Amino acid sequence: MSHESLQRLEELASADPALVGTLIDMFFEQAPSLAADIQSQVDANDADACCKAAHTLKGVCLNMGFNDMAELCKGMESKAKNGDLDTVRTLLKDYALALQAFVPVLKDYKAKKAEEAAA
Repeated sequence: MSHESLQRLEELASADPALVGTLIDMFFEQAPSLAADIQSQVDANDADACCKAAHTLKGVCLNMGFNDMAELCKGMESKAKNGDLDTVRTLLKDYALALQAFVPVLKDYKAKKAEEAAA
């Protein structure tokens, strides 16, 4: 994830520092669950449900400003819409790797903002 991925959070933190921690917590709750839903729908060969779950996850990522991950979700949504669940499976793996790499960055960012708010 790029520095640009944190810009949206930085904007939110300047308006309401406490909100950032809440949003990150919500992302940590929603993103893995939605990714699991996509995997379940791929396993069930349900392209329509997969498309809807990918669309929802894309929205969650966009709301947070995580455009790189949103692009992966957009690809999953598009491929699911076309019934290409094998490509969705590959993109989901890419998404999972991106999320895994970004989690420590988000946790550090959240801790930093909490320290700044407490100071």
